[in-house]
Amino acid sequence: MGGCNFRRYVVKKLKIPLPYILEQHEIANILKACDRKIQALEKEITLIDELFHAMLEQLMTGKISTQPLTET
Repeated sequence: MGGCNFRRYVVKKLKIPLPYILEQHEIANILKACDRKIQALEKEITLIDELFHAMLEQLMTGKISTQPLTET
């Protein structure tokens, strides 16, 4: 237990520089924008995966053909 108290004391004494509040808000806004972009891309991946599976099912059941793709 003594070691834990020592580490806590050391951490409390550390001086960690923080950006000004305006810069913190700018950083937060950038991170929020990144999160929104990630969510949009994840949704797009889900939709493309659903489309792939739907088209694969249509190919396997003969509802659509690959013939037009292979003819030149």
